[in-house]
Amino acid sequence: MVTGTELFLLFIIIIIIVVISVLNSISAFRITKISTYKTDDDLKRAHEFLTGSAVAGWLGLIIIVAILSSYLSKSDSKEMTTGITVFLVISIILIITTGVLSAVAAVNLDRSKAKKKELEETGARSMTNVSSILGILGGVLATAVIVIPYFRKSKSKSKLSDDDVEDEDDLGEAEELAVL
Repeated sequence: MVTGTELFLLFIIIIIIVVISVLNSISAFRITKISTYKTDDDLKRAHEFLTGSAVAGWLGLIIIVAILSSYLSKSDSKEMTTGITVFLVISIILIITTGVLSAVAAVNLDRSKAKKKELEETGARSMTNVSSILGILGGVLATAVIVIPYFRKSKSKSKLSDDDVEDEDDLGEAEELAVL
């Protein structure tokens, strides 16, 4: 059965993907307005990474939402649990990928010959920082939210099976006492 936590996490992840894609789209556009853009290879590389990150985010978001909406309308609850988990994993990979691409773009912006004042005026550097932090940190936190309960469930199942064995031992001792 799909838990509310999984659906809520998927909703939060989709919002993070939208924010990252918007920030990277705006940053990529604003980089082209810097006066040294045509001659600065680092600015061009940053633009390429931001554009790639934005395109990956938008396309991934469209695909995830389209398949997920189709899937949710046609699936039974057992299949839905597996499907939601798969979508969560794909979404987390997408978030981390867009975050890493944003971080690489930020490094290229730092290496560029553009004046720091121009970078600050466009806001491209700060938006790139926000999207890279949001992508990487959001992916790590979402992974932790998924992994920690999984290990708790498996640990509690193994503890239950140990308790069952102890109960059987108690029963065996009671039978031995009854024989005496």
